[in-house]
Amino acid sequence: MLSVEILETPRKAMDILPWVESCIQEIGSTKEGKHVIRFREGLAKELVEEAYPIGIFAMHHFEEDTDVVIQHVIGNQNYDALVTQGTAPFSQIEVTQAHEGEGAFLRMLHLEREGHVSPVGTITKTGRKLTGISVRVDYKSNSPEERRSAEFARVRQAIERKLEKRYPQDTALIVAFDDGIKLPEYDDVAGLRAAIEPMLPQLDGFCWLAIVGWSKKVFLEFNLNRPKIRTGSPE
Repeated sequence: MLSVEILETPRKAMDILPWVESCIQEIGSTKEGKHVIRFREGLAKELVEEAYPIGIFAMHHFEEDTDVVIQHVIGNQNYDALVTQGTAPFSQIEVTQAHEGEGAFLRMLHLEREGHVSPVGTITKTGRKLTGISVRVDYKSNSPEERRSAEFARVRQAIERKLEKRYPQDTALIVAFDDGIKLPEYDDVAGLRAAIEPMLPQLDGFCWLAIVGWSKKVFLEFNLNRPKIRTGSPE
């Protein structure tokens, strides 16, 4: 169903998220498709980890703007999308993830095998890929404060990873993070902002920074050429 040509089709900013969501839903409608989405196989990685955050960002940032067109670009270049039409304060978009790393894979492995998994429980892994991996996920979780602190730390680490590379100064950086169960209070945007603001002076390689939640509810963006201009959270 997916191809580079389909993913790279230029789309109006307001149309990206609905298209990605319908594509994920269609692929995930079969058992095989669920596996592909969960484990980001093939172009599902670019669809879920790049196109979806771009769509969430576009929904918040451009809102009902019908003039802006964005093109997802697949490859190893130092951007994931281009603004090809319309007015925007950036011309390139780079996307990164604030995630658990191997932990995210192990949770999906447990979900696939058992049909359920705790999104916050402690993971115990035994074995190796060659001999077979065994995964146990505890259903007890840390306190909301500890989960929030850990998620904020992952966002900071995702930003820090991008400081090690060089990007054109007209690039927007999007950081996608889990604002669902791991960030139980959606209105703690102030806490997230406080965790990020000390890092802003280091982001001289970008002109824009956006933090987007996977649930589409928490959103922060910063104009790195001027003071921050807009924040958003659910009412």
